[in-house]
Amino acid sequence: MLAIIRFSLQDMLRHYKPWLAMAALVAATNMLFLGLGGYRNALHQEFGEIPYDDLIVQESNTIGEVFGSRLSPEIGDKLLALGISRVIPEIHDFTGTSMTNIITLRGIDLERYQQVNSFKILAGRALRPGDAQRTSMIGWRLAARLGLSPSQEITLRGRQFLVMGTFQTGAYVDNEAWISLEDAQDLLGYGKEVSVYIIPDEGILKAGDSLPGGVSIIERGLGPLTNSDQFKPLFRIIEIIYHALGIAAILTLANVLFRIAWIHRRELAILRCVGFQSHALVVYLLSQALVLTWVGVILGTLSTALLFSFLSTDVVGMSLHPSISLQTGIAALGQSTGIALIGTVLPAWWFHQLNLVHQLRSE
Repeated sequence: MLAIIRFSLQDMLRHYKPWLAMAALVAATNMLFLGLGGYRNALHQEFGEIPYDDLIVQESNTIGEVFGSRLSPEIGDKLLALGISRVIPEIHDFTGTSMTNIITLRGIDLERYQQVNSFKILAGRALRPGDAQRTSMIGWRLAARLGLSPSQEITLRGRQFLVMGTFQTGAYVDNEAWISLEDAQDLLGYGKEVSVYIIPDEGILKAGDSLPGGVSIIERGLGPLTNSDQFKPLFRIIEIIYHALGIAAILTLANVLFRIAWIHRRELAILRCVGFQSHALVVYLLSQALVLTWVGVILGTLSTALLFSFLSTDVVGMSLHPSISLQTGIAALGQSTGIALIGTVLPAWWFHQLNLVHQLRSE
């Protein structure tokens, strides 16, 4: 069996040009698969694991946690009158003049925002009661995008805010700039209104409830998760392209294997005559197919990793940084091995139907 494998690999080296082209096709297929998985991993990391137990009170038919809504202070008073123990207002909105300079903005109640927002300070300090006007804290990804650090200033709607610190949450929030609720109301022209109220899930209100005046209750974190669903149609298109490339790779591989085996049909028939079993042809073809696809996997993985190392996607003020997880890498290897196995079946079956005597007479 080792002799057949050695003969197969030596044959690949003698006819390397078609194999290089096939390896490039497998690598392209692998890059699509890894790219799709990388962006799914990024979205899951940003939006999929937000451990909130609170509820969001927002204007109906809006995504208040992302794009903001407008609620009057009377709504907060009604919530307190219902017996809700904690009603914390926030403003969520965007600033910027184009898609390239959008900044996600959050106005926070300096007295109570740490009761409902968990974060780790990476540099500087967090905002606290008594801080001067026009001070801010920013997520580390926004800081990296703008090249800012504590004691520098960030421009929000033409006004300068002093950066007091940078923070990390491990979610999409790392793209935000936080300022005091009063500064946000003044900056955005909200008056006394806010975007959302954050309340505990105490059983008084539950997700799906509504209040008079077009106000709805949802689970906290559902808004950003719903917003991430906008990428699903794009992912479906990429999946279709990936499957089409996979089918093309299988058919092309089968054709290349058939042509290589046909060129060496007489040598393969002689090997059968000197004692090799009928499955030697399968080993011959499969050895070439596996080496080819695994080389394609290595090339595709290295290319994708290199691309991801300097690639980030800014979407509505949020930076997505795709990455290759171990699970995705193993799945890509499995997919490519499947291409090798399926691509081997057809030429192997075809050659088993050929008459051995006719192959020996081949010149």
